[in-house]
This record gives sequence, structure tokens and C-alpha cells, in this order.
Amino acid sequence: MQEMYVGLDVHKNFIQGCVLDKEGKVILEQKFKNEPHSMDLFLSNIQQDSKIALESCSCWQYVYDYLHDAGYKELALANPSRVRLIATSRKKTDKHDAKVLADLLRMNMLPESYAPPLETRYERQITRHRLSLVRLRADVKRKVNALLLRHGYQHEYSDLFGKAGMQQLYSLDLPMCDRFELDNYLKTIDFLTEKINNTQDRVEDFVKYNPQARLLMSIKGIDYYSALMISAEIGDVRRFN
Repeated sequence: MQEMYVGLDVHKNFIQGCVLDKEGKVILEQKFKNEPHSMDLFLSNIQQDSKIALESCSCWQYVYDYLHDAGYKELALANPSRVRLIATSRKKTDKHDAKVLADLLRMNMLPESYAPPLETRYERQITRHRLSLVRLRADVKRKVNALLLRHGYQHEYSDLFGKAGMQQLYSLDLPMCDRFELDNYLKTIDFLTEKINNTQDRVEDFVKYNPQARLLMSIKGIDYYSALMISAEIGDVRRFN
């Protein structure tokens, strides 16, 4: 049994793997599909006590979780920007990148990113999803305001998109094309508002099982969403020096 250091350069459709021994000698280099069967074939050559590094890319979570579920516990998530600063080379290939990851891991020089546990990632996902919906709705509201400006429409509502303001917008007398456009925007706002409210309900469900978020809510001005977002984005505060 020899020590193994594994670097995985993960892409959407494939993974380039490199396995080094403790002296830095290449044991295995292999390119394989990013799917379970191909990963299993590659992992059949890898001891479960091996140390494995992969970069924090857009598709790291699936591979990381698959390795973890397969019994590989010595997993490291590399910080891609800092890895590139350390491993400066004109030779930029997937095979080279995988070897660099394995080599930095072997020398205990790998700059790591925080890999949140699955439950924390779910909490981040739901709060970020809610934020994305709010931003989409804000974009549509800006389009409505731009349309109204074209017609010199003035209003005195503190919130144009509140109940009274929306009723007024639905009843405005506008040319056919503008009326059609405005109706589509208003229905989109109604739809997004419904989805935001549904997502807020899910956020509140998450908070029920998060003691840290409930504690944060004891601070004046911190609601369910803010509490869960702060808790999820920070994660385990003990990871900071």
C-alpha cells in the first residue's frame, strides 16, 4: 500500500485525473467521462485513504459529493485563482493542471477553498434563489417605469407596485402595443411575487432547523431571510482564524 495523491481537473463533460506517489512519481494519468460509471472505473485504481484535490469550479459539487459517498474522506477543494498564482507555467493543459493539483497536495502547499457541508449548501441555494427572483422582479419593474416614462405618467403612490398601484397600472388607457407590453410585465411581476413568497416559506422552514439562524433573529432587524443568509454564507465560524 503506497500513499496516493490525486489531482482531478474537473470539466462539464470529462475529468482529467493524475495520481502521484509520495515521491512525486506519476502512477496514473487518465482522462475519463464525468459520469458515475467512468468515475468508478478510475476510482478502482485509487485507495480509499488517498488524498484527492479538485478545483472549486462550476461543477465541483457533484464530483465532490460522489467521491465522499464512495468513501473518500481526504478531499480538498482547491482555490483556482491562488493555484494559478502558485503554479505559473506556459504549459496550460488539462493533464498539466491535474498534475499540479496532485503535486501541491503532496507537498502540503494546496491553497484550499471552503467546502461547505451539504446542508449548508442547501441553505445557500435557497437564499440565493430567493435573491435571484427578487432581482428578476426588480428588472421587470424597471421596464415598467421606463414604459410609463415614455407616456409621461406621474403617480403619487409610495409603492407603485403595491395593491392600489397595481390596480391603477392594470387600468391605464394606453396604445394597444404598450398596453399589451405592460400587461405582460405586470403578470410577470405577479408571478414572481408569488414565487418569492413561496420561496420565503421554504426559507422559514430551513430556519426552524438552524439554531444559529434562530439565534441571529434575536438581533433587532434580522428576519428569517437575513438570518439564514448570514448563517449559510459564513458557515462554521470556527474556520476563520
